[in-house]
Amino acid sequence: MKRFLFALVPAFVALSITGCKEDEVTAPPIAEPVDLTMTVNSTSLVMGETLEITLATTNPDETANEDFTIDLTVKDNTSGADVSTTLFEDFPASVDFSKGEPKATVTVPVKKEGIEGSHSVKLTASSRGYVIEPSEGMTITVGDYHYVTMSIENNADNTVNEGASFVLVADFGREATEDIVITVTPKEGEESNYEGLPETLTIKKGETSVKSEPVTMVKDQGKEDRTLTLTFASSVEANPVSNPTMQIKRVDMDKDLGDPLTDERWVYPSGADMAFVSEKNQAAVGSWNPTLSTKLVKTGETPHPGLSGWTFYNAMEFHFLTDMMNRATVDAPNAFGNYTPHGFANQNTTKVQEYFASDNNKFSTITNDGYCKMWAAKDETTATGGGAGVKDYGFAAFYACKFNSNNATNKPMHTRIYPGMRIEARIRVGGELNGFNPAFWFQGNSNTNGEAVTWPTCGEIDVMEIPTGPATGKGKYWATTHTGDASGTEKPSPSLSSGGIALNVETWNIYWMEWAGDSNTITCGVNGKTTLTVTREQVENGGGIWAFDKEKNKDGLHLLLTMGAPSSWALGQTGLPSGWDSGFADITYEDSKTNPKTPRMEVDWIRFYINDDYSDEGKAHSEFLFY
Repeated sequence: MKRFLFALVPAFVALSITGCKEDEVTAPPIAEPVDLTMTVNSTSLVMGETLEITLATTNPDETANEDFTIDLTVKDNTSGADVSTTLFEDFPASVDFSKGEPKATVTVPVKKEGIEGSHSVKLTASSRGYVIEPSEGMTITVGDYHYVTMSIENNADNTVNEGASFVLVADFGREATEDIVITVTPKEGEESNYEGLPETLTIKKGETSVKSEPVTMVKDQGKEDRTLTLTFASSVEANPVSNPTMQIKRVDMDKDLGDPLTDERWVYPSGADMAFVSEKNQAAVGSWNPTLSTKLVKTGETPHPGLSGWTFYNAMEFHFLTDMMNRATVDAPNAFGNYTPHGFANQNTTKVQEYFASDNNKFSTITNDGYCKMWAAKDETTATGGGAGVKDYGFAAFYACKFNSNNATNKPMHTRIYPGMRIEARIRVGGELNGFNPAFWFQGNSNTNGEAVTWPTCGEIDVMEIPTGPATGKGKYWATTHTGDASGTEKPSPSLSSGGIALNVETWNIYWMEWAGDSNTITCGVNGKTTLTVTREQVENGGGIWAFDKEKNKDGLHLLLTMGAPSSWALGQTGLPSGWDSGFADITYEDSKTNPKTPRMEVDWIRFYINDDYSDEGKAHSEFLFY
């Protein structure tokens, strides 16, 4: 049989080549596909309304070059289940696009009854050979009613310090067709905690939202945090409040200091969540969030608020300002809908990108709360730099302050990290972190500036590591250093503990490192607790080279923030064991931005302090980040 087939193929080829001109069969030209864009009439629909899907050529002057079919799907963003029959009437599996037409439109009624609550769904359109944007699909909400959502402005945690103020926001998400009056009621017996709490908030007809005047959380003589409750009710039955009960954590500012390991007030007595502002950005920050508690600081003048001997030098404060983002205006997010901070560059090395592509534009943003958020998702992402190529996973990986010849003056090169400096970062982590190792760390610049000093001889300081998995457990904090000898062989270096320290890493903690001006000591800790001290003598007695001075690292250290996945340390094995990503693998990219299961690390601020031993030796910086 094989010989028979082999004989037929050459004969066919010969006929194609030698046949007479009039006998030749010419295949019709293949129609060239055109790029398409999908739009909808609304991304928020309720029972009885109609979804209108329009598929049109991206270039309005183009039309389709052939008849073809576009497949449509609509799935629940959380479960991935098909919801075409549970939420819609006669949802089409496909749409016909006709040759010569610039667009095709289909209308799909939402069911008139039987839908309970609100459902976030992903609508996708695909056709072989055609590019249809958005390629990842479009998220829409389908529910029983159009709801009013209540929140505290720029405060997703609903945490308010005693004596501070907050603003209530009622958001309808669309223009109201009539006045919607929201009644605000404190829990019985809790009325005295508020000053200026409104009895009602009214979303006027034609408007989409309303804000209260600042409400003050009254100070008292107590010494305990409290959980307070507000309830809300709408005057319009068809537009109820989606979250009719709100709990607010009222933080008492006079309570006794707690465990140094867990209480941030050992470092910042007046509240670690207070934002630092400069004279240049003070007004802008106040405009962005008028209730935000701020402190005006000056480089080289302002002393540390809780520790003697240290003076403010520089900071990365993630306020929602144009200067803090790679965008001309705050109304212009990047292509992924994110506001990427410009104080970091992409740590897109081969080691970091073995299984994950690092894309800071896609997986990091400055939030409305004033945090820098970095996260991970199982979403096909193209890696650039080391290990370039398409990866099944993506995440953010940051570095700053390398000062090598390639990027010595760009904005991430903002601070010379030298002896005589204390660096603090207020960080929390969350989500399904199995297999991850979120970390705040430093490495010697002799590994990046052309000296080619290999790891670990270049020196590494891991101020915070949170390896999570079957081998390391969950909710443990670690700190360590890495050093090597002249051959690049790692040598013993002190670590805080062989088993880590139990810590609630999902709440805010201040992780810090001090580099003593005599260049002989590195100290690390969390909040008010020193957890690790490493000396030149310890390293050299272990056979290692002390890398933490200007002789071994003339350009100092650089700072890194990484998610560290997949972590062989946490998983207890290398590679990708089956099911390691089950906690987050089903989360779509768009949903990963807000889903509580998303593996993430959030940074409230990073601050640099110096003592009298610090000198940058007059070396050039880029403009300082602190505006």
